[in-house]
Amino acid sequence: MLLYGIFALIGLPVNISTLIYMVKRYRHAKSFLLLLHINLNISDILVLGLYVPGLI
Repeated sequence: MLLYGIFALIGLPVNISTLIYMVKRYRHAKSFLLLLHINLNISDILVLGLYVPGLI
């Protein structure tokens, strides 16, 4: 539980700020690789925020 708390406390704000940065970049770049990274970031946020707490 402590390990999850550390990951959530540090990981979620970093993932959310990275997602905002990548969405802003995607408006200009329109890169498929950047779109894949955005998708992975959203998946990571959902796993940390919704899936793992349901398991604990």
